Amino acid sequence: MTMEEFAIIVVNEMKKCMGGAYEVDIKKFLHNNSVERTALIISGEGTEFPPMIYLEHYYELHQDGMQMESILADIRQTYCSNPGLSDVQRDILADFGKMRDCVMFRVINREKNRALLEDTPHIECMNLAIVFFLPLRRDKQVQMTAMVHSSHMMLWGATTKMLWEAAIENTPREYPYQFMSLGEVMKQIARDQLGEAYEEANMDDLLDDLDEGSIPMYVLGNRSGINGAGVFLYPGILKELADSQGADLVILPSSVHELLVHPIEGDCDLNQLKRLVAEINATDVPEGDILADSVYVYSREDDTIRLVEEGEEQKWMFHMEKGST
Repeated sequence: MTMEEFAIIVVNEMKKCMGGAYEVDIKKFLHNNSVERTALIISGEGTEFPPMIYLEHYYELHQDGMQMESILADIRQTYCSNPGLSDVQRDILADFGKMRDCVMFRVINREKNRALLEDTPHIECMNLAIVFFLPLRRDKQVQMTAMVHSSHMMLWGATTKMLWEAAIENTPREYPYQFMSLGEVMKQIARDQLGEAYEEANMDDLLDDLDEGSIPMYVLGNRSGINGAGVFLYPGILKELADSQGADLVILPSSVHELLVHPIEGDCDLNQLKRLVAEINATDVPEGDILADSVYVYSREDDTIRLVEEGEEQKWMFHMEKGST
């Protein structure tokens, strides 16, 4: 069964399940890195902003053996828990004064998202783009967000500078950064996967063997684990980390969710690291999660981050009005 066939079956079955008072349809949307995704949209009477339930995850579950009845029940439960915005929420959404504290930012690849950026306010940051979003709902099960488009700016009478000033205040507060050694991350993954079978001593022995003679490596992201690569723009974060290590930093974009960071010690082959990032992106990272096939270097001396590329140097200074992109 193809994804298209699966989507048609879901739509037809959900129409029967929801009844005539609801409209059920599917639409395709362009997501990060121009990845097209299929959304199920269920609209009740008077619903102007119905939730979008993406079907790729359910298709994978079905491919792995999950019965269609269970999938339909889960979709219905998801909709019932998130039926859309109320009239009060819609009124608030139209008022920038009320929405200012809700404007957040994340970073995406500029070249891979040219089409998306045509209708999206953004700031160029080296070969990346800073875009803005609104967190409509956040809990352990669901994270609903809305990308800020040009139509929102017109509705609000806002500028890109106003969005950035709001987002750089709000995002560090609502999505605090998290900085962990690679060993700590591996331990957390092992705990989650092994449960009661996890043994700290065995993991310590394994990490000691791996760490011997290796360069310290750290993972930098936000505590939600989602779209956290932009934390490198949080004021003072890279300088604080670099000062704690007593060295400049090499930054490898692991994905849109997190970065790998290590202090520069001795000779560092940046071109080899760049090839490594590109290879990992091509083989191990889903297309929609790729940030860039690039390497960045943070300088403690002038508080800048630069893109390691041939040709014209691109930098980001941590005072926007003085920086260049």
